[in-house]
Amino acid sequence: MPARPYTLAVTGLVRNAAGDLLLLHSPQRATWELPGGQVEPGESLVAALHREILEETGIAVRGERLRALHRNESRAILIVAFTADAAGGELRTSPESD
Repeated sequence: MPARPYTLAVTGLVRNAAGDLLLLHSPQRATWELPGGQVEPGESLVAALHREILEETGIAVRGERLRALHRNESRAILIVAFTADAAGGELRTSPESD
């Protein structure tokens, strides 16, 4: 059986100095989840993590640490999970988070 091509994605568990966890509410799925998304061609994993979290929440991050790899077989996605610290920005909604 040939190998299945996977979409590469990142996600981040982000905490601020008070220890609060950054979650977003997805209007498409009606669920609370960690911010993240697909890695663009030529983009590093860390750059994708920074871009996705900033786009979805308005929060910049630093001190990212690789924590886990997860393969979602049903959707053919390889998810690279990081932890990171909130480094600034202003919390806001986006088309991907309400």
